[in-house]
Amino acid sequence: VDHGEIADFSYLTGRTSALLPIVRVSLFLAFWNIQKLMNPGE
Repeated sequence: VDHGEIADFSYLTGRTSALLPIVRVSLFLAFWNIQKLMNPGE
C-alpha cells in the first residue's frame, strides 16, 4: 500500500468535510432566495 495515496485521500476528505458547511449555507441561501422570488407578497 502506498502511503502517499492514503495521505492524499485523508487530505481530500478533510478538505471536503471543511467545505460541507459552506456548501450547506450556499444551498440554503439559494433555496431561500428562490422561495422569496416565488412568494413576493411575504
